[in-house]
Amino acid sequence: MLRKWFREEVLHNPVRTFLMIMGGAVVILVPVSLGWEWISGKVMPNTSFGLYDRSFWVGLLVNLHGSVLELGVFGFLILWADSKRSISQEVKRFREDLSDYSFLDFDEVNLKKVGSIKRLNELGVYDIDVQNLCVNRSSLKGLVFESTRMIGLKAEGARIQNVVFRDVKMRSSRFSGSRISGSSFEGCHLYKTSFTPLDDKEAELRGVSFKGSVLERSDFTRAGLQNVNFNDCDLREVVFKGANLKQASLKRASNLQVERLAEAECLDYVKLDKDVLEKLLELRDDFKYQGAGHEGIEPSDYRRNCQ
Repeated sequence: MLRKWFREEVLHNPVRTFLMIMGGAVVILVPVSLGWEWISGKVMPNTSFGLYDRSFWVGLLVNLHGSVLELGVFGFLILWADSKRSISQEVKRFREDLSDYSFLDFDEVNLKKVGSIKRLNELGVYDIDVQNLCVNRSSLKGLVFESTRMIGLKAEGARIQNVVFRDVKMRSSRFSGSRISGSSFEGCHLYKTSFTPLDDKEAELRGVSFKGSVLERSDFTRAGLQNVNFNDCDLREVVFKGANLKQASLKRASNLQVERLAEAECLDYVKLDKDVLEKLLELRDDFKYQGAGHEGIEPSDYRRNCQ
């Protein structure tokens, strides 16, 4: 385990390798210099081999101190600048790969694009600015997209797990038939984004957060939206027809059209503002809901099977 860490974290990093060498030199030089009186008096008090007498070793120690100091400062700065240049070149290459192959929809190419995004994240780059990026049928896990544009993203039939989209402009994106879990779209612009079925396979979103996002005219037809967070979202003309909104939260949502919400298949325990809930109950009375002073209210004619 230690050997693997040393190989991956130190030997593959020029700056860390340099610091390790300089550290080793300091560990040797400082104790020898501090104990020089004892060493010169006990080990070689009168030892002399030509020029190699006591004064020679004293001068050598002094010069080594100067060399270590110079190498430590200037060498570190040079290696640090070279490391930054190498990282910049890598970032440029990965960005170019994403841009060049963004439109192509082949499983091998999509896998390569996801790999490029992972490498960029590892290099601390989260502004993946690519339009019409296609990653259909891919597996996206633990990725971060932040403060960027990904307009027209295509992730149909994809598996998206623990992915963060934060302040991303991604209108006209497509997540049809995708499985999304533990992910968040916070403060994103998702105008006309599709979460519709793909080849009779519904989109499934479990524990996903859209908090503070713009979802105007997005389509969630027949989507599984259990425990999804729509708080503070703009839901103008959003389609919920046939969707499962069990325990979803739509608190403080703006432009929410109750008539469209009523078209959902399941509304059990959906969290709504009081005025919205009252309007919804005028259109639908066949779902369980939270009521004041009640753990949950179940209508007498409840028949829906929400899973």
